[in-house]
Amino acid sequence: MSSMPAATVRSARGLLCCLALFACLAFLPSCATDGVKEAAKMGEYKKMMDAQKLKSDLAAEEAALKKLPDPTADSYERMGDGYLRQGNLDKAFINYTKGLNLSPKSVRLRYKMAGLFLTRGLAADAEQGYLSIIKDQPDYAPAYEGLGRAYYAAGNMEKAAESFRQALKINPRSWQAENHLGIVKDRLKKHDEAIAHYRAAIAIKPDSGLLYNNLGMSYYLKGDSEKAVLAFNEALAKGETGEKVSNNLAQAYIGLKRYDEALEVWRKTSGETEAYLKIGNLYLKEKQYGKAAEAFEKAVDSSPKYNPEAVDKLRQAKRQLQKRNSPSPEATDNGITIQPLTVTEHKLQ
Repeated sequence: MSSMPAATVRSARGLLCCLALFACLAFLPSCATDGVKEAAKMGEYKKMMDAQKLKSDLAAEEAALKKLPDPTADSYERMGDGYLRQGNLDKAFINYTKGLNLSPKSVRLRYKMAGLFLTRGLAADAEQGYLSIIKDQPDYAPAYEGLGRAYYAAGNMEKAAESFRQALKINPRSWQAENHLGIVKDRLKKHDEAIAHYRAAIAIKPDSGLLYNNLGMSYYLKGDSEKAVLAFNEALAKGETGEKVSNNLAQAYIGLKRYDEALEVWRKTSGETEAYLKIGNLYLKEKQYGKAAEAFEKAVDSSPKYNPEAVDKLRQAKRQLQKRNSPSPEATDNGITIQPLTVTEHKLQ
């Protein structure tokens, strides 16, 4: 049986170390009040039970595979893909590793393994994985896209952009490469160029809400909140219904001073209490203490149980409002009241 390349083995060891570290962290003790300690114990117990279940599942999986006449690299890859779709990166890693032991030159498996490294934050290992694929198959566009993402994660925007451009040379219909180029340009504050890349990606994949969200972010960063609102609404219409998109839309409304519409977006996604807390914090920041107090009162009233944050914010807003409405303190000298000196600024006509 063939063995994996040395670089892949080193990377695999790095990922295993990370997995082991995560497992160890699950059992670290916590310091809190008695109630929190009890909850923490229950959380640790659940993690322990989850770890035991994972171990049991793996043992069952091993037993099932032993019954198969000849497990293949493809069967391990399919099993890894299934675990990846479920979000179980540990099991995906184990199965991809077994597949690579049987077929160390498999481009698909090496590509998926590099993607796992990148997901785990091991950008350098992912970079080496993608480079090894490109060395063996220089016309494989997804490897250049992955390499660009690895460079981006490492903070190397120049190399990231070059990798995405190379992917587009091989596959001009790669909306992913166009999208990532837009993200790089936004990072470099070249928003007009970013918008052009997002538009190009949308032309290839017009039904993607993700692309419209990224387009909206670029407009927002550029300072064009009007177009950002249009793009974010289009993202929602395309099915990109995550809370981040809704929050982006609310922020764009705020940029246009359309606070009621921002509040309505937050009410739909975060609920009454959170929505009023968010809009109240906004008013507090802008020193609109009356509106802030009104919003925090509604947050308190709408909360199903005592909400210390809302109560504290309400008190803070009321103190600031009272301070603003109270007369300026006066100084006295030998019983004579001295009014504060007022200086009027002259304005040019």
